[in-house]
Amino acid sequence: MMRLFSSPLPFRGGAGGGASRLQSQASMIPSALASGAQPHPDPSPEGEGLASHSNGFTLIEAMVAMAILAIATAGILRAAEAHVDLLRGLERRASAQWVAENALAEAGAGMASGANAGWRDTPMLAWRWQVRTHEQASADPDLRQLIVEVRAPEDTAPTITLRGFIDAGAAPS
Repeated sequence: MMRLFSSPLPFRGGAGGGASRLQSQASMIPSALASGAQPHPDPSPEGEGLASHSNGFTLIEAMVAMAILAIATAGILRAAEAHVDLLRGLERRASAQWVAENALAEAGAGMASGANAGWRDTPMLAWRWQVRTHEQASADPDLRQLIVEVRAPEDTAPTITLRGFIDAGAAPS
């Protein structure tokens, strides 16, 4: 509800003159606007009319905003934890891959020991790995296929299996 004038309209008319009072007040509206009176919202800051509405947030609005932020934060934390777990798994698989590549390089250089002999322990980065190599014949009589399996000691299945070929003359017996 808006009040039209910054000062109250003077009352003109006597008691019981309701219609004449409305007419006289209505005739003053154009003259009040012409004199530069500015409309302002009601209720006024002086406490006239209804209670004034503050410009801040209510307690309910603040609590709803905090609840939304809490839910969003929980989702972000879950996503961050999943990302960290994914990176740990990637780092672990990369380390196992390096162990397998080292075992294959050692076999190619004639340094491999214990082909077909079972699991042996090898450290790499922050983990201890178990490595097993299997040697098989290939379709080419000059090459032998070497299968390197790498696993963590607590795992039963290999984390990485790498297949490579080595010269049959360099293959350890």
